Amino acid sequence: MQTFDVSGFGIVVSSKDSSYYEKNSLFHSQLHRVVKEYYLYSTYGEIDNELLNRIATPAYEDLISLSSNKYLCLTNKRIIDINNFLFSDQITFAYPQSSMTRTFERVLSKKIRKSKLADWEKAIYNDLSSEGIWADKNDTIQFLNNKKIALLKDFFDNTCINRYWIPEEWGELLEDGSLNNKSEVWNRLFSKEE
Repeated sequence: MQTFDVSGFGIVVSSKDSSYYEKNSLFHSQLHRVVKEYYLYSTYGEIDNELLNRIATPAYEDLISLSSNKYLCLTNKRIIDINNFLFSDQITFAYPQSSMTRTFERVLSKKIRKSKLADWEKAIYNDLSSEGIWADKNDTIQFLNNKKIALLKDFFDNTCINRYWIPEEWGELLEDGSLNNKSEVWNRLFSKEE
């Protein structure tokens, strides 16, 4: 049995000579044990082995994170729509007929000229300009803050982002209100998708 400096916590690890069936069976039983141990530890601050044997394995969404404010989940419909516009491969903003490149990739590669936009595209351009997403410089549409775009892309890909994985110097983007007040805190061990 191995412990990790938590009194009462431990797992049994199969030997390398065990059969695949034995390893798989032991893995599943130990997974349930670890989830119950974590639940007891995160809820009560200790693991009671007597109680451990009497409780059911909790659902993953019931496991509270020991780190406060662990995840931010995007909830603002406006920002979700902007994300879909920028990062979805289903959007056709400023696509030449032969290209299947997403909007943000075309902006990063400086391939969208404001003067070439159709009237309906100019309305979209103006809308995102008012949100501080992009502007045109010398007739080329460019992002105003690449860090913010990277965070928006992370939100698009994952819906929730782990605050502890964000570089410290990017923290102002979450604290200045531009993204922080448009998301909710999810303080669980796993994100909603996990």
